[in-house]
Amino acid sequence: MKKYSREYTVKTLQEALRNPERLYKRSCINWSGKIDSGIYYAEIISEMLLNSDILDNPCNYIQVIPRKDYKIGSHNVSKRGVSNREEEIFAKILNQKRLGDLGQIIDYQIPLKSSKNDEGVGKIDLVSFKGNTAYIIELKYADNAETLLKTTLEIWTYYYQLNKNSFLDLFKENANIENIKKAVLLVIGCKAYEEAKDLDSGNRKNLSRLIKKLDVDIFLLDGLTRIKCS
Repeated sequence: MKKYSREYTVKTLQEALRNPERLYKRSCINWSGKIDSGIYYAEIISEMLLNSDILDNPCNYIQVIPRKDYKIGSHNVSKRGVSNREEEIFAKILNQKRLGDLGQIIDYQIPLKSSKNDEGVGKIDLVSFKGNTAYIIELKYADNAETLLKTTLEIWTYYYQLNKNSFLDLFKENANIENIKKAVLLVIGCKAYEEAKDLDSGNRKNLSRLIKKLDVDIFLLDGLTRIKCS
């Protein structure tokens, strides 16, 4: 990957922040290397995000998508690419499985968009129940090259796009859900998994602080290890 300067990284993020709802899709969020001084791009970007108003007042920048019903008639595997299909197939395999602190997976591939006009809006990969809490989960499968920064910002964005009342109505007959939490589930071999394992190295302090502020729980599938951020 080409190396960029701190100044270019800052400028690129400032431009990306003009559209917070699409922030996680911007290329700089997925830069995994370092500037010449040896600092990760994600550390520079995380520090800037920690000081931005967007994280303190997300509802001012990210609109709820007014979907009235999250019931899914069928789950069709995407044809967008091999990696996406594998991830979606794996999500289907996990459906109805119990995954420790994440509870039981009860659904997968739930679209957020309410109409065809909601272009570029994603899907919630997995939903689980644990006690009175529902987790919305972003899954990253083996060989996925997306960074931990992108992964956490993605599920954070989905959380604020989610029509929470309609979402909870979908499950009220089966569970007494009072809370919705955000999580990512990482499979060994993906880029975000490698970075999550490195969070306690001291090289990713800003990213760790950012994940904590985003209130996203990080889980590694092997042994279902939970990574604590500080």
